[in-house]
Amino acid sequence: MTMSKKVICMILALCLASPLPAAKIILVSENYDVDGNGQQDDQGLEDFLKSLPGHEIDVQRGYWTTLDSAKIAALNAADLIIISRSTNSANYATDATEINQWHSIETPILLTHAYIARNNRCQWVNTTTINNLVGPSMEVLEPTHPIFAGIKLDPGNLLAVVDSTTGTGQTSFIGTLDVGNGKVLAKTGNNAWIVEWEPGKPFYTGSGTPAAKRLLFCCQTQEVGATPQGAFNLTDVGKKVFTNAINYLLGIVADPGVASAPVPKDKATDVPRDVVLAWTAGMYPCTHDVYFGQDPAAVEAASRTNPNGLLVARDQTVTSYDPAGLLEFGQKYYWRVDEVNTSPDKTVHKGPVWGFEVEPYSYAIKPVSATASSSHNASMGPEKTIDGSGLDNQDRHGTDDKTMWLSHATGPKPDWIQYEFDKVYKLEKVLVWNFNQVVEPILGFGAWQVLIQASVDGQTWTDVGTYELDQGLGEPSKPNTVVDLGGAIGKYIRLTINSTWGGMAQSGLSEVRFYQVPIRAFGPTPADGATGVALGTVLDFRPGRDAIGHKLYLGTDRDAVLNGTVSPVTLQDHKVPLAEFGPLYAAKYYWKVDELTDSVTWPGDLWSFDTAQYLVVDDFDSYDNTCNRIYFAWIDSLGPGDKPECGITGIAGNGTGGVVGNDNAPFAERS
Repeated sequence: MTMSKKVICMILALCLASPLPAAKIILVSENYDVDGNGQQDDQGLEDFLKSLPGHEIDVQRGYWTTLDSAKIAALNAADLIIISRSTNSANYATDATEINQWHSIETPILLTHAYIARNNRCQWVNTTTINNLVGPSMEVLEPTHPIFAGIKLDPGNLLAVVDSTTGTGQTSFIGTLDVGNGKVLAKTGNNAWIVEWEPGKPFYTGSGTPAAKRLLFCCQTQEVGATPQGAFNLTDVGKKVFTNAINYLLGIVADPGVASAPVPKDKATDVPRDVVLAWTAGMYPCTHDVYFGQDPAAVEAASRTNPNGLLVARDQTVTSYDPAGLLEFGQKYYWRVDEVNTSPDKTVHKGPVWGFEVEPYSYAIKPVSATASSSHNASMGPEKTIDGSGLDNQDRHGTDDKTMWLSHATGPKPDWIQYEFDKVYKLEKVLVWNFNQVVEPILGFGAWQVLIQASVDGQTWTDVGTYELDQGLGEPSKPNTVVDLGGAIGKYIRLTINSTWGGMAQSGLSEVRFYQVPIRAFGPTPADGATGVALGTVLDFRPGRDAIGHKLYLGTDRDAVLNGTVSPVTLQDHKVPLAEFGPLYAAKYYWKVDELTDSVTWPGDLWSFDTAQYLVVDDFDSYDNTCNRIYFAWIDSLGPGDKPECGITGIAGNGTGGVVGNDNAPFAERS
């Protein structure tokens, strides 16, 4: 009997209508701080698991190295067990009894530690070979498996799953693809990456039999010397696959009809005000409903029958949405996309709520240097006001005077402190943490009445204004004063202290933080130094806040672009197709954007990128035996017909009499 797509969608919708039950997840880990930074090497994994909504995460480091009846009962009572890379593999396979105890656990196990899977440890794979690799790409062999739901694969079914900059950058892999009765879901080269074993069958001939599903997901770092063992090294895509793996083992089935892969990413920050939202459509939809607003709960609750003013697009056919006007600086927005099936059922696949934060009006900018009229001693110099040495993780400044600047009692008067930036900026404000010794409320060394001046050359100064700074509290505290600099233009800022809170002969500050309003183009796409840039790329950049137009210079001569001797293109928009410049393959291009305002032109920074070496017409090596078969792209006389699991329906043959590929897998030859 064949179940129709309509019935499948209805079942999925009914399943997803009920809230997912909270699960108890046991993280098996030990106490490892190999890099000596004061925290557990796999703290990132623990934090990630605790960020998953609705689950209870049980972490008892070192507790599971020996098992007894009570511990086995606790493991069996859990919903999922995750064994971390931050463990000693020998501690879980001291003898045949202990190995069989772990095999007998009736709870699914997700193992990240390849060493434990070896045949001289817990005997999941009949090999002792381990290969430690830096930043390899994952090749997905089973793209329709639930753990890859909502994941967009690169050509060749490749994914960038691990971050090579974490720890040593190395990840340990099982050095074989022969996994007995298991199924390799993903690999890198001849190394198994993700492997699944079903219960009731031995891992391999001569090994034990798992009592529940087992999944090997190689991740977390291999230590070398004083580097972390088991640092959580998954990229955003890797975390999505890992989350899918957790949900899969918990029996939470992903709905293939739900929208995924939001742009911007969920929880993204510094998002442009004119962002266009986009997503990857679910497998079945014909149209899309978009909900958009500033209240996540309201976006979650809105529906076609009760839209609450948040249904901004209904039954649209494109997978993007351009919010009206410019979004508010620094505002958080939330959105949801529901995928809607074709008639007659019109099943709605309700999507998750995604969120992002719009770019701020101004950005913090750190001076390159700080100088002063004098300093009390070498440990209380002006550089202390910009090095963050006295700040805690809540942005509070402490009371240690060696993290502050204090002038000398007999130094030149009035006291002043001066800051230099790397270039001229438009300055919006400065946050001031005043002098903050414990005795500050009594003695009053802190600056009170302060003249602030700006200069573009360090010679000619313009008064910004005279301000009164609040006194330090003598206890850990946040900024005492926010000074509005009114858009002062300068490369240098000087604070002249005309009086202190206690009338002292010395004056001081703890910390300052300046904020600049972007006046130059910034945030280029492609990123500065990018390689392999396609000729069809659209050049993009963030405009300066005051810009009314842009002059874009582009060419292969670095000096000509830098000096503006190539002919510019004047733009009103901040996007332009690279193709308009007649680009060539395998070339290095330089570009910059000068921002035009009502009163001045702000020259831009020099950026560069390398174009792709060649054009890929068809990557035949990317064809596989699942949902990227050669005859899905090259239609022959037979046609692929219906393959709903791959999102393909009703594609007939072309009547030519020709046939592409083999009748059975492999459908195309692979070298």
